[in-house]
Amino acid sequence: MFPEPLSEGVRNVDGGNPGSPEFPNDLRSDGAGTFAERRRRLARSLRDEGIAFALVTRPLHIGYLTGVFLEPHERFAGLIVFPEGEFLLVVPAVEDVAEELPVLRYRDGEDPYRAVGTYVRQVLPSRGEEEGLKIGVEEEHLTLARAAGLTAAFAREGLVPLRLVSVDGILRDMRAVKDPQELAALARAARDTDALLETWIRELRMGMSEREAVRLLERLRDEAGYGPFAFAPIVLVGERTALPHGVPGDALLRPWSLLLVDLGVTCCGYAGDLTRTYVLTGAAPTPREERQTWERLYRAVEEAQAAALAAVAVGRPYAEVDRAARDVLERYGLAKYFVHRTGHGLGLEIHEAPQVSTDSQDRATPGHVFTVEPGVYVPGVGGVRIEDVVALAEGGAEVLTRSPKAWDAVLLSLPPSMA
Repeated sequence: MFPEPLSEGVRNVDGGNPGSPEFPNDLRSDGAGTFAERRRRLARSLRDEGIAFALVTRPLHIGYLTGVFLEPHERFAGLIVFPEGEFLLVVPAVEDVAEELPVLRYRDGEDPYRAVGTYVRQVLPSRGEEEGLKIGVEEEHLTLARAAGLTAAFAREGLVPLRLVSVDGILRDMRAVKDPQELAALARAARDTDALLETWIRELRMGMSEREAVRLLERLRDEAGYGPFAFAPIVLVGERTALPHGVPGDALLRPWSLLLVDLGVTCCGYAGDLTRTYVLTGAAPTPREERQTWERLYRAVEEAQAAALAAVAVGRPYAEVDRAARDVLERYGLAKYFVHRTGHGLGLEIHEAPQVSTDSQDRATPGHVFTVEPGVYVPGVGGVRIEDVVALAEGGAEVLTRSPKAWDAVLLSLPPSMA
């Protein structure tokens, strides 16, 4: 249903490990067309909205639209896109950018806003609409200081009055629908994450601390040559599993305790995300009451996730997917311990559109990739979360993460630590 990982849709961008997240600042033959199509999609939206041009300033979005991933720090960088498709990348002179791109470089001490204003003045015809020239900006990224600098630069070029309007929603919706290249990268990230978890379980030892278990994940990732972690891995033991985003510490892996692990590696910059909860077993007599409690929690979450996955269908509101999980937990009397949304979009960022939540306005659309991760967190007892990555196509949904999660599969017997 979806592209095979490491098909031609995924760029092995550095010629080495296919899971590499590096984005060199050049345009490979298999990538330029993708970035051009994204700019065309943005240009069409600008025409539809009557926006004279967009100034994209968030480095991640500049990279998404051009293939040039920058970290300008305090310096200004921007991508100007016009409804007719013309575009210009404005960058500090210190940045290395492919010659194939139209680039305006400025040196330290020069005014980048003035350079933007001069360029726009040359491209735009004479304007004088009373309602104001509509300029699309990222309101969630553009600071007041930079907005003031741009407004002053435009005024010097006679481009007044101005109206700054948000293009955040346009970019959000664009990024939510993945193209084949992105789908293949996300599928590979999911596969690599599954493989890392499997190797980690084989190497895990009773008596390790949470921090040691994280260091083991880091070492195994490096040895396998996978991409960087999409986020700091979470490993929690015992009652600390009731902390949804707990920080690994000195708690030890002990028999007959819960173990929660949340991790994800990247492929070509695209994130994996996977959570599994285990019961560490041992030779000592089974604490029947605790095991019954853990099994009840686990089976409730397992059923809630299955219900949410079954509710995914093209066109269906994600709020209904969230509701399906909550309805199950309500029947178990555990809904009050489910303290977060059922899922979130996945891509260049670990959290992006769409949202699978009670108040989500998003509908399931082909090309969406998102998590389904209900959980319950009971203070003083422990927590259970089961998380998988889902990709949606016209023909239905596919779960990209495949690590075992049935109750019998999460009863984990570990050898003792050699230390």
